[in-house]
Formats: sequence, C-alpha cells, structure tokens
Amino acid sequence: MKSVAPIKDRRTNRLLACLCSFMVCAISCSTEETKLPVSSGSSQAATPSNVVDGNLSGLWVGTTTTGGMLGMPGIIRSIKLDLQQVGDKITGSYLCYSGRTANSFCRNSDEKGTIEGTARESQVALNIMVLPDASNCRYMGTLDYNGNGQYTCYLQGHIVEQGTWQATRSFPQGPGV
Repeated sequence: MKSVAPIKDRRTNRLLACLCSFMVCAISCSTEETKLPVSSGSSQAATPSNVVDGNLSGLWVGTTTTGGMLGMPGIIRSIKLDLQQVGDKITGSYLCYSGRTANSFCRNSDEKGTIEGTARESQVALNIMVLPDASNCRYMGTLDYNGNGQYTCYLQGHIVEQGTWQATRSFPQGPGV
C-alpha cells in the first residue's frame, strides 16, 4: 500500500505558503499611508483672499459638543469666535449663545470670554478665558475655511469639560442682503 503522507505534506506546504503570502500583502497594505483631501475643490473657489494667505481674522460661528468623559455626552452649544491674527498670534473674543443648533445652555452660564492663541498655517491653539467663572478652555485643531478639533475646559486647575468643536467662517452680507 502506498503512503499518502507526502501528498498531505505538499498540500500543507502550499496552504502555508499561500497564507504567508496573503499575510505579507495584508500587512504591507495596512502600513501604507493614506492621504485624504483636506477640503473639496468646490470650496476653494469660494475661499476669500485672507483665508488663502493664512490670515484667520474674522468671525467664526460653530458649535461645541461634549464628549461624555466628564458630565453628559452630546451637549451641543453654539459659539462665536471673533479672531484677529497678526503673524502667528491670535487674539479675540468668545461668545456662547442659544443658537439654532444648540441643545443646551452655556456651561455655568458662562457666555463671554477672551481669546489668546497661536496659529501655524491652519493649526491653531486657542486659550479662552471664559467669564464670569474664569474657567479656561483650550481649543486645539485645524482652522482654515472650516475648522474643527478638541477642547478641554479647566476650573481651578481641574478638568471640568472635554469635547469637540467645529466652526465655519461667517462672511459679512453685502448691502441689501
């Protein structure tokens, strides 16, 4: 009687070789860097000149959404950031208000604040002193034609809120509009 062991060994070796090849391909594909477009081409045509030259000065309107690590998740608040940029320095004012997209009032009834920060290309780091409780919120992220990122608020050295923010530049309407 003839032995079938050599046939089984060859099949096993072929199967192992195929699995190894598949794993090598899967690993090489998963380590490839994928570059996604930052913004669509259609928004570039409507971008005003001060956005193109890197100046973020102007009114930005958006929302913050709590992340749920502290407090209730999904609390949405409307915000306005009125920014002035000189070089890489940013200053301005902050306003939290009951807007159409908000589902909550401002934290501790803190509605106004001052902004100091920096911008390097479209990356921003904004430090917002919120009044009247004098909490300090740190906004980090990207701000070009649209903006988004994360924020953390501190009160007396303790984290009191974390979440995400998004904002869009608000352009003045022309006369009669």
